Amino acid sequence: MPHQVLAYNYGTNVSSNIPDIPCYRPDLDIVIPPTLEHRSTQQQQQQLLALSRPLGPAEPVARTITALLRFSPRHHHQQPVWHHNHDIRQEVIQMVQGRAVEGWEVGVREPEWVMRDDMQRSVFCLCPPGHSQWTTRLAKAILAGCIPVTFFRDHDNPWQDALDYSLFSINVDPDDIPSLVERLDAVLRNPRRLLRLQRNVHRVQAHFSWDASLEGSVQALVVQRLWCRARSLRRTHAHLTS
Repeated sequence: MPHQVLAYNYGTNVSSNIPDIPCYRPDLDIVIPPTLEHRSTQQQQQQLLALSRPLGPAEPVARTITALLRFSPRHHHQQPVWHHNHDIRQEVIQMVQGRAVEGWEVGVREPEWVMRDDMQRSVFCLCPPGHSQWTTRLAKAILAGCIPVTFFRDHDNPWQDALDYSLFSINVDPDDIPSLVERLDAVLRNPRRLLRLQRNVHRVQAHFSWDASLEGSVQALVVQRLWCRARSLRRTHAHLTS
């Protein structure tokens, strides 16, 4: 391969520091799930590994939160922050706060363990844009067995060519945010669809985990997808030179 660069969470930093790096090419490059956080001590690494393991059954006994929204506060003020002109967060928050929505929880970011517990108790986890179109919240939601609700428009997700995201997540076009509550309520009123989404989340959990002991982990899929890319390139080259 002419170049190999792994950029997660803050790819723009890599691009600016290495100006000659090529742009993302869907036919060659692979989008992988992010690691959760940077950690230095052995204890923190063990905690991180525990966080990156799937929680198990997709239908835990008590999912008492309908939809969860947790955002980083601006400095010490307890108000959700804007991120790089992505006003989707503000629009969602204002919509929820402007009406009585039963079972929804809106608040500032909590420590990782609290966030993980909240996600485990939630049916839907909203994953709006932050520093990028998708953030670590997408992987965390899936690992917690929570159905991710995204707000993408023409964007590639991790394992885009290998996974059908419509089977385990709900994507809402930014223009359709005013109907967000009704869309999620429609899923709740359809138990068969809800159960199908939850079970499919459980089926793809390992693909978003960096725990290499799991079958189908991020490491395993990286090797698999690179092999598929290499095979495709060899076939293309053979066709062009024949």
